[in-house]
Amino acid sequence: MLEAARGEFFRQADCPLFQLQAAGTAFPVIGLEISYKGAARYDDFLTIEVWISELGGVRLSCGFRILNASGDLLAEGETRHVCASATEKPQRMSKELIERLQPYLHGP
Repeated sequence: MLEAARGEFFRQADCPLFQLQAAGTAFPVIGLEISYKGAARYDDFLTIEVWISELGGVRLSCGFRILNASGDLLAEGETRHVCASATEKPQRMSKELIERLQPYLHGP
C-alpha cells in the first residue's frame, strides 16, 4: 500500500518511478518507521498522504499518514530510501530530480 502511494506521489510530481528506473535510478527502501493510531477494517476507504521529509545526496525519505474516510488518523511514519543505480550501487540524485521534488519537502 505504501509503495503504491509513493508511486502515485512520484507520478503526480512528474517523476514517474518507472521512467526513473528505465533511466537507471531506483529508490530501494532501507528503513521504515510506523506508528499505529487506529485500526482499518476490510473494505475501508483509506487516504494515504505522502510528502518528502528528507531530500539530498543519496538519501530520500517520505513521510506518510494513513486516514480513514472520516479523517481519523490510523497510522503515520516514514520510509527511508537510498538513490541507487540499476546495479544497486548508491548514487547521487540528479540536480533536476532534486529541484523537481523540492516543493514537496515538508512535514504533514
